[in-house]
Amino acid sequence: MILDGLNKEQKDAVVQNGNVLLTACPGSGKTRVIIRKLAHELSQLDEGNKKRIAAVTFTVRASEEIFRRLNAMGIKDSRIWSGTLHAFCLEWIIKPYSCYLPELQNGFSIADETFCSDLISQLKEKYKLKQIDPVNWKRRSN
Repeated sequence: MILDGLNKEQKDAVVQNGNVLLTACPGSGKTRVIIRKLAHELSQLDEGNKKRIAAVTFTVRASEEIFRRLNAMGIKDSRIWSGTLHAFCLEWIIKPYSCYLPELQNGFSIADETFCSDLISQLKEKYKLKQIDPVNWKRRSN
């Protein structure tokens, strides 16, 4: 089932041990191969094995597509974590290790683009700056 509908090159990529670099034109089936590769890797994990697979994407949409396609294949996705590069860093690096950094011991929040843009607008209004005035975002360290 995992290899159904794939050509020889795609099948080779799916069963290849280790990492695979896929390059091809749009519409050639790269996402299909990635989904099948994830399904294949899941099938190789023993039931008692606690390993998980991380599928790191550039967009939330791509991450959601991974789960949608795996579910359509009837594959349990409980052993796959999928998300953006930023979400991966937050969930797997910053959150688990923030307690070891004095700067983060009291908690932290993520300032996304919308939050930053709104904050800059509020500060410009408060300090009577024009919206087109540049703002230096750099933090000075002592």
